[in-house]
Amino acid sequence: MKKFFTFVGLMALSLLSASASVEIGQDVTSKIADPGMEAVANWTNNGFKINNRGTYYELFTGNFIEQWKASTSSSEAFLDDIDIHTTISVDNGIYLFSAAVIACQQSGTRESVSGVFLYANADAVACSTGDGAPERFYVMTNVTDGQLTLGFKTESTDANWVAWDNAELYFYGDAAVDMERAVAILTLKANLEGIEYHAETKMQKSVWEALVAAMTRAEYILFGETAEYHSTEDII
Repeated sequence: MKKFFTFVGLMALSLLSASASVEIGQDVTSKIADPGMEAVANWTNNGFKINNRGTYYELFTGNFIEQWKASTSSSEAFLDDIDIHTTISVDNGIYLFSAAVIACQQSGTRESVSGVFLYANADAVACSTGDGAPERFYVMTNVTDGQLTLGFKTESTDANWVAWDNAELYFYGDAAVDMERAVAILTLKANLEGIEYHAETKMQKSVWEALVAAMTRAEYILFGETAEYHSTEDII
């Protein structure tokens, strides 16, 4: 057990010291004028509105951007096709775009919805969540012309409520991610549940959160989804 936690500590230091490299990803969220969704005027907007009522949802902070139609089990409503996006000038290369998203049908008639997308240029990920339960979705794209369009939209959706907040953008350079390093990150993340208590009590909160974020991004790059956690008992 002691050797395992020594390994974890060394991995943490390695990952954090490399956090500025393109292999782990450079945080270029600052290139987005309004990643916190403070106003629709900061985006090219077709159909969305601002929510500034101070309603709290996990992963959302302050204002967020949304659209909603009243919907019941006897009178189910669907949103029209709407879109909000921004286009920025960037270096060519691989980008990972993410945002906290709500995409649901509040009538209670559907467990999931279709036709809601987070997108980066021509690449998109379908979004579906519980009612008032944001999740973070990720989409990766390879920029070749110096222009990157980032957005959120509906197309023939069966959702009645969509919202997004807290966008993030990471740059991974013009080559594939260092697979050996990514696999090492995933090895650590796969056992995260078993070491969480130990790590949180030994690390500063900001360091722990940075480590988890780096592992989550690496996991998405390899698999495009979140893998299940496994207990440390599986490998010790």
